[in-house]
Amino acid sequence: MRGKTRRLQLEYGLDFIILDYMQLLVITRGQEKQTEPRGF
Repeated sequence: MRGKTRRLQLEYGLDFIILDYMQLLVITRGQEKQTEPRGF
């Protein structure tokens, strides 16, 4: 039982980390577009 809950917490943690990372990528990409319109 204890291991199961811990595994669930780990999976949720990974999901949250991935979501945060994706949000960060989107934010940094948006900033790059704003500051450098000619970019790639």
